[in-house]
Amino acid sequence: MPQSGGYKRIRYDHRHVDETRAATLESLTDVLTERILRPFSRVSDACAVAVVLPSAVFNDAESPPPNPGHPVCVGLTQSDYCREAWQLHIAELEHKPETHWHRCSLDRLCAIVPVIHQGHPLALLKLVCPQTVSEIEFERLVELLDLLVYAFERAETEFLGRVLTGQLSAAPVDASATFETKTSALPQLDHTHVGRAMTYIADHLTDPQLSVHRVAEVLGIHPNHLSRVFIDQTGERMCRYIARRRVERAQTLLATTNWQIKRIAHETGHANPSWFVYVFRAYAGQTPGQYRRQSRPSGPAT
Repeated sequence: MPQSGGYKRIRYDHRHVDETRAATLESLTDVLTERILRPFSRVSDACAVAVVLPSAVFNDAESPPPNPGHPVCVGLTQSDYCREAWQLHIAELEHKPETHWHRCSLDRLCAIVPVIHQGHPLALLKLVCPQTVSEIEFERLVELLDLLVYAFERAETEFLGRVLTGQLSAAPVDASATFETKTSALPQLDHTHVGRAMTYIADHLTDPQLSVHRVAEVLGIHPNHLSRVFIDQTGERMCRYIARRRVERAQTLLATTNWQIKRIAHETGHANPSWFVYVFRAYAGQTPGQYRRQSRPSGPAT
């Protein structure tokens, strides 16, 4: 079992792919471990374990890749239920390559977070937590992992393009990028639930417990239904929308107040200042301190 805040890498047997593609998948595993799993392990709950599952073989294989298992599920991986659940995960990704999770009949919470380029899932991050973790806390961990993946996808499009074509020659060297910030103005929506959700989010950005599950609970809607409606209407996952609105609020506070970074983290709903820095960098392309210095050259030290 991994130690607190740890992670474990599990590799597929690549004997069914050519040596060049196998080397590409190994390199991708190394990069994702350094760029996503390590940061995740530094700020995540001790019960969370992430496993990199390279899946660029999907398009080449006659059948889906075998279930690689997970340290939390030792002894269960080869059970009929786990094999079937893995096949369902793969089928769902092929139908709609998005992050998804469930509580299995063995009372474990299991999530799949795909790394996607041009619509193709190049790798998977698998997160499993035992019975002791609540669904609300697990959802927050999934959102954390999803946002780290989102930042990586936006920063490394060229690298992922080489992975997709099997032409990987070197790992990416730039760990940051500047992202285009979407407008925070409410779009013209024709679905009442989405408008109500956006209003609730705007009024509760300072609440660390704000999540898709919380919004759905307040609106009296199943979270899965609300998530589908939200992305259909806005083109953006709700968890990423919440994170973006929080960063926009943080940018305003950094530029207009003398508050310390930890206070701004608290005022934007981030209970963990370290996690706030990761999210801010993912969306703004720089740390909060760098953003403040740029927006207020004579501002106070943080």
